Amino acid sequence: RFVNASRRPSGWPGRPSPCQTPRRPARRRRSGADRGRLEHAPAFRRRQVLGVYAEHLVETVARVLAALGTVHALVVHSGDGLDEISISAPTLICEVRDGDLRTYEVTPEELDVFSCPIEDIAGGDAAHNAEIARAVLWGRGGAARHSIVYANAGAALYVAGLAPSIRDGVAMAAEAIVSGNALAKMAELVRETNA
Repeated sequence: RFVNASRRPSGWPGRPSPCQTPRRPARRRRSGADRGRLEHAPAFRRRQVLGVYAEHLVETVARVLAALGTVHALVVHSGDGLDEISISAPTLICEVRDGDLRTYEVTPEELDVFSCPIEDIAGGDAAHNAEIARAVLWGRGGAARHSIVYANAGAALYVAGLAPSIRDGVAMAAEAIVSGNALAKMAELVRETNA
């Protein structure tokens, strides 16, 4: 008996099931403009502190940033698994500066911040984390939370060229929070973005 292929049930050979995936993925032609799009994407910055989730990615990501023309960046991963500079364990850093790479480790003591157990900085959902951030800017929140903010803000100030070292950036970040300048800057940012 002859069966018209267009009338076969979807499970029969020759007609793919609606749930069946194609045998090969659709190919996308890439243009030379793709690199330009990546370099001008909001996520690409010439100066940045970038945390990665695994130690083996630190130097790999740093090499990619160097190839893209990053001026100054720190790619970080801490010994306790954080994708930021930690106050509970040493942090592996690969520094990219004008195409050159340098890999080293820093400890909380070297940055002049308190060393605390990771449990002391535990967060929660977005609303809870926002409350923690506000408390730190108000000068509350505890030594552990202040220390991790100082360490990472200090790294950002160093990469931005505003501090000669991460340790000096830590001191600048602490001063900005203690003096209330950081809180004033956040209020200004909120006004500007809600205007």
